[in-house]
Amino acid sequence: MSLTWLTTGETAGLLGTSDRTIQRQVDKGRFKSKVQNGPRGQGGKMHLIALESLPRDAQRVYLNRFLDEVEDGQEFDEDIDCLAATQECPSEALAAGDEQEKINSVAQLIAKFGQKRAEEILSAATAKWEDVVKEALAIKYDREKDKTGRTNGLANELGVHRSTLYRKRDAYEKDGIIGLVDDRHLTPGEGLEGKVRRSICDEAIRWIKARSLTIPPPTTAHIYKELTRIAPQKEWHLPSRATVYRVVDEILATELKMGQRGDKEYEAEMMPKVKRDHTNLLAMEEIVGDGHTFDFFIEWKGCAIRPILFIWEDMQTLKIVGWYIANHSSGETIALALRHAIITNGLPSRIYTDNGKGCLAHYFLDVCRRLKIETRHCIPKTPRSKMIERLFRTVHDQFSKYLPGYCGNKPENRPPDFDEKKLLKQKKLLTMEQLVAVWTEYVEEYNNQIHSALKNTPSNVFSQMPHANPEQVNARDLDILLER
Repeated sequence: MSLTWLTTGETAGLLGTSDRTIQRQVDKGRFKSKVQNGPRGQGGKMHLIALESLPRDAQRVYLNRFLDEVEDGQEFDEDIDCLAATQECPSEALAAGDEQEKINSVAQLIAKFGQKRAEEILSAATAKWEDVVKEALAIKYDREKDKTGRTNGLANELGVHRSTLYRKRDAYEKDGIIGLVDDRHLTPGEGLEGKVRRSICDEAIRWIKARSLTIPPPTTAHIYKELTRIAPQKEWHLPSRATVYRVVDEILATELKMGQRGDKEYEAEMMPKVKRDHTNLLAMEEIVGDGHTFDFFIEWKGCAIRPILFIWEDMQTLKIVGWYIANHSSGETIALALRHAIITNGLPSRIYTDNGKGCLAHYFLDVCRRLKIETRHCIPKTPRSKMIERLFRTVHDQFSKYLPGYCGNKPENRPPDFDEKKLLKQKKLLTMEQLVAVWTEYVEEYNNQIHSALKNTPSNVFSQMPHANPEQVNARDLDILLER
C-alpha cells in the first residue's frame, strides 16, 4: 500500500497544534516519517509524516478536506477503515512505506499526472531552472578559476540556496529535463493510468468521453447537465461537476482532434511528418508542379474571372522554372507550363504532381512519355506532401494581396464591400496581358531574392548546381512533340 505523505505544517493543521510540537513527536517516534530534500530545515532537509500513522480523527479531517470525489458516506467509512487497518498492522505499514525510487522519466511523469498536467509541470520547471542550470554546467566544465564563487553567485541571483542549485545541476546532467522537476512531483504513485474513480462508474466515463468527441463539441457544463438527466435512467451514481471536468480534461489531445475535427485535421496536425531530403538532387533532376487559383479577379473577355496559374518549381534549388496563366486548368495548360520550363531552364528528368484531372490527362502523360520524363504523383488528398504549397503562400503574401481585384484567400480576409462586378464596370481590374507582365516581373524578383531555406537566391543556387540534362532542347522540335 502506498502512503500519503504530509508536511509538518499540514500535520499540525490536522491535529490543531504547532510545527514544533509535531517535530518533537516525530523525534520520539510517535509518527511514521521520512526525511526528504526540501526548502526548509537544516541543510535543505524536511520531514514528511505518513497520514496513515495519524489518529483516525485526523485522517477523517484530511479526507473531508481533500478527497472531494468521495461523496457517499458508506464509501467514506470504508476508506477510514482501510487507513485504520495500517495502524492495526504496523509491520505491514512499515513494509509498504519503504521508500521507492523517484520518477526518472517523462513517460512516468505523464503516466502519473496525465499529458496536460505533466506538460505544465515540465514547462514550469524548465522556465525556472533550465537556463541557470546550463550556465552552472558551463561553469563546472570551463577552465576558469573561482567556480564555487560563480556558482554561488548564480544561486543568489535566483534566490535559492547554493546546495539546491548544485543538486539541480547534477540532476539535470544525470537525468535531463526530468531532473529539473520539483521533488514533490517525483514521488511514485498509481497515477492516472489504471486509476479507478469510485465516485463514477466506467460506463459513465465512457459516455462522457464519447459525448466530448462529438461534432460540434459540447461544453463540459452541457455534458454535466445531460449526465444529470441520463444517470438516473442508467442507474449510474451521479458524480460531481468537478469529476466530469477532470474526466474531460484527461482526454488526450490526439483523441480530441480526431473526434472533434476529423481525420483530415488529425493527419495534418497530429501525425508525425518527415521532411524530404533533396540535397542529393541535381538542378532539374526533379521539378514539382501544381495549379493555383489566384486570390484576385481580372477582366477576361468582358467578364470578371479568377485566373489560374500552373507553376513548376525545381526541388533542389527552389527556383520557379516554368509557369503558365490561363482562364482554366487542363492537361494542355499544364503541358504549356512544362514547355516554358524546358525552353528557359532545360529538360527535367522527373516531375512530381498531384492527382488532379489535368495531371492525369492522357494528353499530358503522353507528352511526358515522348519527352522521356518520368512522372511521380503525391499521396491523394494530402497537400502537405507537395513542397510547392509553401510557394503559393508566399505568392499570396508578396504578390496577390497587393493587386486590384484582390478578394482574400479566405472569407475573413475578404475586403469589406468587395464587388468584382462593380470593379469590372469601373475598369479597375487588370487584363490578362497586364497580369502576365506583372507576374513575369515578380518571378524574376522571387528567383533573385534571398530564400531563408537556401541562405542564397534560387537563381544563384541553380546556376552553381550541375544540371541533370545540360543539352539544349530545340523549341521547334518541342512544339512538334506537344502537338495533339
